[in-house]
Amino acid sequence: MFSKKELAKKIDVSLVTLYNWEKTKPELIKMIENSYKYEKGESEAAEFLKYFYELDIDEQELYKTEIKFKALKKRKETENKKG
Repeated sequence: MFSKKELAKKIDVSLVTLYNWEKTKPELIKMIENSYKYEKGESEAAEFLKYFYELDIDEQELYKTEIKFKALKKRKETENKKG
């Protein structure tokens, strides 16, 4: 991964701004770091996508539908526990 100085230069902000974002916008910093990990193939998502794109279109659609179903089911179960 990048040093703080390299990351600030890469995203064209000052080092001070980067440190402020770490304090005030940690999710933004996490998203930026994850996007660079993804680009370099260092994230689990990148590995998943590598295998996913080896499938034919119909298999991809099947898996996307299954994942959506599971995510929606989990969301609904969570909502029911709260309400």
